[in-house]
Amino acid sequence: QHPRSVALGRQAEAIARANHDRSDLAYALTFLAHAIIDTAGVADGADAYEEALALRQEIGEKNRALEPRAGLARLALAAGRTEDALAHAEAILAHLESGNLHVVDEPAPVSLAAIRVLQAVGDPRAAAFLHEARSFIRRRAELLDERAPLFLQLPPNAALLE
Repeated sequence: QHPRSVALGRQAEAIARANHDRSDLAYALTFLAHAIIDTAGVADGADAYEEALALRQEIGEKNRALEPRAGLARLALAAGRTEDALAHAEAILAHLESGNLHVVDEPAPVSLAAIRVLQAVGDPRAAAFLHEARSFIRRRAELLDERAPLFLQLPPNAALLE
């Protein structure tokens, strides 16, 4: 399954590059980074996340920049680079303080990355942010009626609610 995801990610990347669509390219690179990490391991997805983050920043897509930034935070934490991980988590938190989780395409993985970094460094803000993220996911689930149980079982959402 995952090698197919990498192939699809590379295909999406090629199409976006050919179309000179930087926003679609950032989406493709973020997807590709996820797929590479699931297939090849942690370090190999960093380049795709870095490029996706740079593209999002260049074109002013601040909200969408949070997902590749969260990926970079996860990678840095896994590699034991806590200062780098914390820098990414701080950037995520700073952005979310100026808005809220509603502005993020994938709020659970973004929140989870920042929370895990804060927990790893013993930052007391982790508990408050975890509470806020859990409340957000539960409120979103309430809007889904009969589909709520499926939504809550999605891996990032379930991980937040553990």
